[in-house]
Amino acid sequence: MIEWPKLGAVVGVALTIGLSAVAAIVNLIHDLPPSPLGLFPDPDDRVYVEVPNYFKPYGHAGPYFVGMLLGYILVKKPKIVIPRALRIFGWLFFSALQVTIIYGAYPWNNGDVPGPTISALYAGTSKLVWAFGIFWLLFVCTTGNGGVINDILAWKFWTPMARLSYVFYLLHPIVIWVHEAFAHQVMYTSHYFWVYNILGHYMVSMVLALIVSLTFEAPFLALEKVLFGMGGGDRQEEATPKKVGSASDPPSYESEMRHQRTFTKTNSNGHSNGGQSNGGHSNGGYRNSGDGLYRPTRENGVGQSQRGVVENGFGQQRGGHENGAFCRL
Repeated sequence: MIEWPKLGAVVGVALTIGLSAVAAIVNLIHDLPPSPLGLFPDPDDRVYVEVPNYFKPYGHAGPYFVGMLLGYILVKKPKIVIPRALRIFGWLFFSALQVTIIYGAYPWNNGDVPGPTISALYAGTSKLVWAFGIFWLLFVCTTGNGGVINDILAWKFWTPMARLSYVFYLLHPIVIWVHEAFAHQVMYTSHYFWVYNILGHYMVSMVLALIVSLTFEAPFLALEKVLFGMGGGDRQEEATPKKVGSASDPPSYESEMRHQRTFTKTNSNGHSNGGQSNGGHSNGGYRNSGDGLYRPTRENGVGQSQRGVVENGFGQQRGGHENGAFCRL
């Protein structure tokens, strides 16, 4: 990009388009849903959905190259004056794209999962489209064209939380997993339920991030500054990532989905209404020919196991309710 900008641009565009196409093709071959959805709460099934795309580099290569493009532009043109009309158009256009990416998945989480073509298209382009929205936000704010948006984002009130953001990122999955591990009963979800949980997870994660940062991160950054004179204490985002922990045993991918993983729409005889199973498609659950992700019997949004005992993916046996009850918001 620096030595041969034209060649760099061609290679970057080719890789971005090509690897996004790979993500779409992989999604199509495996007949996966467009994205990991709340429709699939079983841990083993979620892992099987996420492994082919979300955990692979080609699923994230597009946003990576968009970030490289932004960095190149800011190095070459740190000060760019964008006309007012173009700024308004850019905000409306990129905001509309990001809103579409988020809220376009709403009906899919309610069980109306699209066919293979739409699923593959979304899997291949959604992260790239979202990255362009972030590209626009950073571009206009960094070059002095952000206006009131930049004033809000540059508010010093955010500084303490920004300094804790990386430790917060490392710790928050553990907070969520511990909370879920203590949930020994069926949880009936609602918007209030999720807002309350999100705020609780946020506050606990922030307190833990402050403790960990003051105990480990800040002293080592200060030590780095003393030893190397690099000003490490002022650049927390450049600190070496710390591993919080690693799983001793890899997750089991042997779930029902491996044997029955068709997510695309069934025919009109396979769709149920009001939660009554009528063939291949039950309330909220998406499965093929009456078997798959959810058991055939469902009542009030809670799946009942057809088997006496169900394997929960962690070497223990359980019976009764399925792992992760699903009900529509």
